[in-house]
Amino acid sequence: MTAPSMIEERSLWEAVFQRAPHGMAQLDLEGGWMAVNAALCALLGRSRDELLATELEALTHPEDLAVGEPELRGALAGELDSYEVQRRYLRGDGGVVWAQVTVTVVRGSDGEPRSLLAHLLDVTEHKQAEAQLAEYAEQLEELARQDPLTGLRNHRTFETWLDAQLHVARRTRSQCSIVLFDVDDLRESVGRDGARSEQLLARVAAVVKGACRSTDVAARVGNDEFALILPGADASVARAVAGRITAEVAGDGSVSMAFGVGCWPADGEGAEGLLRRAGAQLRATKGRGPDRGRSEGGAAGGAGGGGPAELGQIVAAARRALDADVAYLTRVDGSQEVVWALDGAPFAEGEDARVCAEVRLSDGRRFGRLCVAGGASRPEPAAHDLEVLRSLAAVVASTIESDRHALTARRDHEEMVVMTALLSALSARDHYTGEHSKTVVRLAVAVGRRLGLDDDEVQQVRQVALLHDIGKVGIPDSILQKDGPLSIQEWKLMREHPAIGARILAGTRTLAHLAPAVHAEHERFDGTGYPNGLSGAAIPIASRITLACDAYDAMTTDRPYRESLPVQRAAEQLALGAGTEFDPAVVAALVAELGVERVPAAGGVDATRTAA
Repeated sequence: MTAPSMIEERSLWEAVFQRAPHGMAQLDLEGGWMAVNAALCALLGRSRDELLATELEALTHPEDLAVGEPELRGALAGELDSYEVQRRYLRGDGGVVWAQVTVTVVRGSDGEPRSLLAHLLDVTEHKQAEAQLAEYAEQLEELARQDPLTGLRNHRTFETWLDAQLHVARRTRSQCSIVLFDVDDLRESVGRDGARSEQLLARVAAVVKGACRSTDVAARVGNDEFALILPGADASVARAVAGRITAEVAGDGSVSMAFGVGCWPADGEGAEGLLRRAGAQLRATKGRGPDRGRSEGGAAGGAGGGGPAELGQIVAAARRALDADVAYLTRVDGSQEVVWALDGAPFAEGEDARVCAEVRLSDGRRFGRLCVAGGASRPEPAAHDLEVLRSLAAVVASTIESDRHALTARRDHEEMVVMTALLSALSARDHYTGEHSKTVVRLAVAVGRRLGLDDDEVQQVRQVALLHDIGKVGIPDSILQKDGPLSIQEWKLMREHPAIGARILAGTRTLAHLAPAVHAEHERFDGTGYPNGLSGAAIPIASRITLACDAYDAMTTDRPYRESLPVQRAAEQLALGAGTEFDPAVVAALVAELGVERVPAAGGVDATRTAA
């Protein structure tokens, strides 16, 4: 066969050059056009004559003129054969196009550079998707910093801002105060009316926010707890601001608020000291009516000075029953023991305690002590006094347990409100994901029970399975709703959804504990998954269960680009992935739950028998 002549080779190269589906150009070493193809003309929205009459740099976006200069110098110096950069170019219609530019140096027989060959691939859609993702991520970060009910900053953001403001205060040698608020007896005010409770909390939040300067930070730090950071304010200013807020909140008689104040540097070097001081004042003044918040700390007079109203009544009963001047209930707070409720005349804490009984909760933990002091007619404790006090201490423990159960119920309700809002946002954009999550939840809970997880662990599995796709709210619609398979670049963006979901959950007080498991939902048992390459038991069990149930539901659901697999075939695929992609124990439990009689797993192990 006769070798093609140089003319034929040149003709062939010209044909390939002109018919190439992507933009191509040959340039001299100064960047001037030597030849351009039709695809490049279409990419830049200009005719061939227009391009050849214009310098490439004149078509480059002004902000990208320096992009690729170091690489070009290296290529011309013989350090590189080719290089790749991304630059923006100005189209003839006034638009801007992003191009991924691959430049190769064409050298002569002597090795010296003669010209440059450039390939330009349109990546505008990809860059727009990246920008959209960044915008979504920024919006989600902002949502993660907010309390979903009130729009105020949440607990995590409050702590971050407090640390930052104290840093500024130290540097500028200025003061900084915080105020902690607690809505009194909200549960008693509204009963089981959740909607009424949310209305009252939203009203309180509006009052707190309305009292803020532009430099202040208002946050909701608990179910019925709020906080203010007041940079530059001393304690007297903080108390005045808090007084105005509590007076306005109490104006219509629906609810009232107690508050406590902490000020830097008087009340401690760090955030912990301020919070402890403000918390002590808050506990001491809660339930005291119009005089609340005026005490500088320590014990407060009046029944119910610290915990629920029932505790104040029990403390008052102890004082009367033992004919004492004062009765008080303490609570262990870290290494300290602080007064939690007090009845009787003010006193110096810990002095002249006539008799005390320990308060222990049902799990054996020590809550604190119930004590009485003083009483001229009963100077010495009697055995009867201790028995009475022990009986009342048992009632205190029972009351505290009951209140904690109610608090747990309220927190469960709050978690469900947040989860429902997040899932509604996702379902509105991707109906498949919403329906898919329901199936995954059902299977994941069943697998968790088959594996012998306790009730708390099964509940976490349920929540992770429900929220495992929540990060997809940060994925562009062009990817999320695409009918066909995703490209490599699209998959790269899609793989960000576990991290996005984890950031969303980490920003909530009630769901933050789920963030690690949601983040690890696509980790593989053999360590080849993403984003952190975790393996085996290092992957949270909720993540391992959700991954297998997620994969099974995906395989057995019709998609626009493929048909679903039958149950038996999907179970076989799961078994083949046991030990590599999936936890073998999880696969065995899932196969058993599906009722598949016999599935040979990887390595010849019978998955059904393993599950048993």
